[in-house]
Amino acid sequence: MPKRRFALERGGPRRLQVQWGRTGVKVFLDGLEVPPSGSHRNDYRLPDGSWVHVDVDAQSSTVDVLRDGQFLPGTRFDPFYQATIAWAIVLGLAAVNVVLAFLPFEQWIPEAAGLPLKTIAWALAAVFALLGLAARQRSKAALMAAIALFSIEGIVFAFVTMQFPGKRAAIYCLLAIGAGLIQGLDGIREIEISEKGPAGQRG
Repeated sequence: MPKRRFALERGGPRRLQVQWGRTGVKVFLDGLEVPPSGSHRNDYRLPDGSWVHVDVDAQSSTVDVLRDGQFLPGTRFDPFYQATIAWAIVLGLAAVNVVLAFLPFEQWIPEAAGLPLKTIAWALAAVFALLGLAARQRSKAALMAAIALFSIEGIVFAFVTMQFPGKRAAIYCLLAIGAGLIQGLDGIREIEISEKGPAGQRG
């Protein structure tokens, strides 16, 4: 049966295990099975009194786990996870532009002959790298700048790939990247709110 392990607290050991299959979803804490509790079959009450809610999408192997209404560390809606994915994407875009700098665009697109495409690619790689490092420090401004820059480059890339096979897959990829960046921005905002405490949440 497929399974995933999660930490109950950020930085703590991964004590909670979720496994699923034909027999349904099972939850274990420190190796001991926790039976469902309450009115919902996906709700579990832990020995410390906290409640865990588990949602499993078997087709995509996506597991969402909430403890007392908060997503556990490492789940896809965990704001720290979203922020990490976002800055990793930005650094990935820097690497992609490094690769683009070595591609023979002049052969593929004769109309591009004479344009400083390699210089532009190297410049974009450097900018994305700097923005990615800043976004790693939870800079919203850097991530927003990366989103804006990616939007411009994405539009150009989508226009260029219209003449090549597989253009639909390329567009889906661009949309997925954009969604990851936007979710990262939301994650940073949620982290800032949580770090401000109840006073920040009321504001």
